[in-house]
This record gives sequence, C-alpha cells and structure tokens, in this order.
Amino acid sequence: MAKQKKILLNNFNNLSKKLDFSFFFVREAKTEEEKIKVNNYFNDKLNAENVTEILVKLTKDIGANVVGISKQNYDPVGESSVILISEGLVSNIDPVNNSQIYFHLDKSHVCSHSYPEFSSTKDISTYRIDFEISTCGNISPLLTINFLIEEMQKVGQLDIIDIDFIVRGFTRDNKDSKIYNDVRINNIAQYIDKKYLNAYETKNVNLEANRIWSIKMMNKNVDAALKQEVSDIYSA
Repeated sequence: MAKQKKILLNNFNNLSKKLDFSFFFVREAKTEEEKIKVNNYFNDKLNAENVTEILVKLTKDIGANVVGISKQNYDPVGESSVILISEGLVSNIDPVNNSQIYFHLDKSHVCSHSYPEFSSTKDISTYRIDFEISTCGNISPLLTINFLIEEMQKVGQLDIIDIDFIVRGFTRDNKDSKIYNDVRINNIAQYIDKKYLNAYETKNVNLEANRIWSIKMMNKNVDAALKQEVSDIYSA
C-alpha cells in the first residue's frame, strides 16, 4: 500500500465542534403497497449518490475542501455517506472516484445515515435521515443548519427536526490560556432562519456548562391522521 501523504496543520485548533441532525418524514401508509411506495420514494430521493451531492455542496458552502468520499446504498433500503474535509486547499485528490465518502476538515468529517421504519399496528411509515457535521479549526458546523433544512424540505414535508450541538476538548490562546468554547451561542435557534422557526413549534434545551445545546422542531401543519405520531416523536 502506498504511503499516504499527510496534510499540514497550521495553528491547529483542538476544539471539536459536532452538530447532529435527525430529520423525520412521517407518512400515512394503510397497505403494504403504500408502505413500499413511501419507502421507495425516500430511498430514491435520499440514496447515497444524492446525499453525497448534498454533502459535497455543504462542504463547499462552508468554505471547506473535500479530501475523500465513501458512500454505500443498502438492500432493501437505506444509505450511509461519510466525507473527510479540510480547511486548507487539497491537491492531487480525486474524491469522486473513491470507493467510500469522506470529507476531512483538519481532522473533521461529514456523514449521513438513513433509517426507514414501519408501524405494525398503525397505518404509518417513518423515514429518518441523520447527519453529523464534526469540525475542528475555524469553521463552525452551525453554518450548515439552514442549508440542510432547505435541502431536506426539497424531498418533502419535514415533520420533525432534531438538532444537537456539542463542543468538546480545549485549545489555547497566544497567552497559553485554555479556551473551552470559541463559538458565540445562546441557543441553536439563533442560527435558524425565521421562516423555519415560524413554521415549527420549537423547544430548546441549553446545557451551557456542559457545552451542549439542543433544539427540537415540530411542523405546525402536520396531517390530522399523523398528529399523534408526530407529537410522540416531538415529546420524546
């Protein structure tokens, strides 16, 4: 195996910032045929190739560069995509032709996994897709929130949005003092466009001492037949 070329790190920031998303699409499906139809729709819209395109665009939009890509579709349903990203310019890399999806941002990555689910006692089908944006350095994953919400809304009505932001580790300033958080944040809602906040009921949980911030959002226009199911997810 050829020796891998190392990426030079300059003034490396050891703070790890991780943003986790869970997007829920809840649909009524009364028959097995309808459940299969719902499943096939989301499996087509959110296959590994399409999700990879979203992650590549996300990486470029926050000013990062793709180092490597890895993606995988599953039978019968689901996908996984992972990307390593870098803040600095990366040369002599062809991420599109790699066998998997990875982006490296000075020891950082973007990934996604999808989870279809059917109720055996209710006429309900749920499709969940998770994203994780983990960064070190100067780029904040919070910059991805509105982009990902917009991209998921193109797929269909988003019933639940669940977001967690976590900061771990520490770095040092030029006086050798420890810094445990370099992001200005009171709550995640301050990074979300008002048009989304107005369309959803929201609840925030902020554990600033633990460097954990969360928000859960429930669409105000959920179909009456699905209201209880969506409310249960929102309350969990």
